[in-house]
Amino acid sequence: MTFRKTVSVLLVFLMVMSGCSKKTDETTGTTETTGAGSEASVTEESVTEITEDTTAQTETESAASEIELTETSKKEPEPIVFDPHLHSAALDVACKEGYWESFDNMVDAIMAGEDTFKCTSKEAYDWCASSVVIDYFMPAASGFVFGDGYEDGVGKLRYEKPKEEFLAREKTFEEESMKILNACVKSDYTDFEKALSLYVYIAENFTYAYEDEHEVQDQSPDGFGVYRCMMKKHGICFELSGVYTFLLRQCGIDSLKISGDGDVFHEWSYVYLYGKPYHVDVTWGRAENDPNGEVPLRFFMETDMMRIEDGFVFNTFVWNPLSWWVKDIDKNQYVVEENTYDALHQGKFIALDTEKKVVRFREGDEEKEWKYE
Repeated sequence: MTFRKTVSVLLVFLMVMSGCSKKTDETTGTTETTGAGSEASVTEESVTEITEDTTAQTETESAASEIELTETSKKEPEPIVFDPHLHSAALDVACKEGYWESFDNMVDAIMAGEDTFKCTSKEAYDWCASSVVIDYFMPAASGFVFGDGYEDGVGKLRYEKPKEEFLAREKTFEEESMKILNACVKSDYTDFEKALSLYVYIAENFTYAYEDEHEVQDQSPDGFGVYRCMMKKHGICFELSGVYTFLLRQCGIDSLKISGDGDVFHEWSYVYLYGKPYHVDVTWGRAENDPNGEVPLRFFMETDMMRIEDGFVFNTFVWNPLSWWVKDIDKNQYVVEENTYDALHQGKFIALDTEKKVVRFREGDEEKEWKYE
């Protein structure tokens, strides 16, 4: 739309300028003698003809220049690229000096199919090579790669299946992750836009539960967990929330998984947006739950009070994987009170306009808009 308007305005401007130019030339049409006995006739008609040709050329060149300028300014943002070195500030409370350095070394080793990596200490090795960390940060390695001991600053790794098989699996997982993200998120989106776009995508494209009884019993790496859910587009709550949490971190948004008990035991995502935590439940937000196939915004950026209204008991909340290392978590540090997105919670998603910064949604029979910063 901007492109068309810009070109239209430019053409109108050039037409006006062209009219002025023609008027000036017409008033100066004369006949001159250039030599003895010879006459060069410069008529009004010939001046107009020359001026029109020149003007047309100027219009074309200027329009082409403006098109090139507009297209450059409208250049698509770079696609999101997979980053294996994902840290989490939310886990810093459980990480001592050298932990993340050792983690990065381990990730590089696993991505290269190597058996060892430099490690700052035995304590750092026990943390980063634990199945909890590998499962959480490297879903494709879950059930395939394990810590195999530490000695003299070197951590060891064990591969349960051929390395070539794992590396192919990892590559497939990375490609699918980026395919999903780049289908619904642009790298220049705000964190709010990324979180909402990804929530809606999973709600519309992933389904709950398993395909058959055999899949329920399959606890292998291919049949269980975030990897399987990402590849097959269906799973239960801890898998769906795991996919959302993992992809959020790939977008640069810190998040944890959180579980709670009450009317049912359930798991969802605990998301940090602009320094504030919120609850996001993609499992309960799925479009297949809605009679009209719409995505409810009720479960996007909830407060603790809303989760309590959903039937959960706050004292049963467990933040994962943080709770594996911090046994006595002060739950008061993880309270969610901000109701910034309360205006959306009675609505069903219609569209996100990232240019106008507006979310369009349906509340009952009425369509509404909510403007965000």
